[in-house]
Amino acid sequence: MPKKKKQTASADNDKDLCLLRTPPIRPDGAVKIPAIRLFYLPFGILIDKFAPFAMAALIYALLISLLSFVFGYPYVCTTGIPAASFCSQTDGFYALYMLAKYFLLFLFSANWYRLAFEDKPFTIKNLFFINRSTLTAMGILALFLVLNFTPMLSFYLLWIREPNPDVVIEVTYFAVVSIGFLVPFAVMRFYSLFGFALDDCRLPGLREVWTRSRGNTLRILVALFLIFFLALFVFFNMFVSIQGYAGSNTLWGGISSEYLYEFLLLLLTTLFINHCYLQKLFLFGESVDEGNN
Repeated sequence: MPKKKKQTASADNDKDLCLLRTPPIRPDGAVKIPAIRLFYLPFGILIDKFAPFAMAALIYALLISLLSFVFGYPYVCTTGIPAASFCSQTDGFYALYMLAKYFLLFLFSANWYRLAFEDKPFTIKNLFFINRSTLTAMGILALFLVLNFTPMLSFYLLWIREPNPDVVIEVTYFAVVSIGFLVPFAVMRFYSLFGFALDDCRLPGLREVWTRSRGNTLRILVALFLIFFLALFVFFNMFVSIQGYAGSNTLWGGISSEYLYEFLLLLLTTLFINHCYLQKLFLFGESVDEGNN
């Protein structure tokens, strides 16, 4: 990866928009992302940086696993196996548990970005470093997560909808609610903002990001689908495999399956963060050969 060189992007007193090099911009303002590199580089970065990832993930997986057992919501309790003594009998604290878990997950994401792409040394301080840019980046990740759940909300609203005899009202309701299914396709073009927030740079305008990413929607979609498909494959096979294993020894099965589940979740999260970095790199930094697909 090329080294960073900061360039002044505006003449005002705002923080500079940190760039590596100015990529070739088409007459319409768009930047071409090399599809093949966007597909395999998230995995390549993980392989190259596997040692710091493993050390960071082992620590964070332990913390999240302890959190799950403290609240009584370990993974094994969701698999249909008869509830063990460590499983919570109510959902009264589930919302608090999820907030705490996602805070650790987002904190891991932010500090993994610094370890992998800013060459921060692996220390406990850097592993749990929090400042204003960290909180901003975590807020952006939380917003991405919420917006990506809008299809579920749209599906629910359509599911509970009582048919209306007025065709105009029925069609209008369906058209408006169905917009939620398209939100993730628009949001995925803004994932580069996560990297800008962590670099403590001035965030580019939404219009600028939208313009630069024009024509790359299919490339981004396919690259994210590979990560999503891998997540489905991993967690589905884990769910199936754990049925008999955890049932024979609930305590040991609960401990081992929870730790493995959280480690795999962090691994897949890392691939997504790598993708966010690559969007920032290709759209705002690295020069791309127009001959690349």
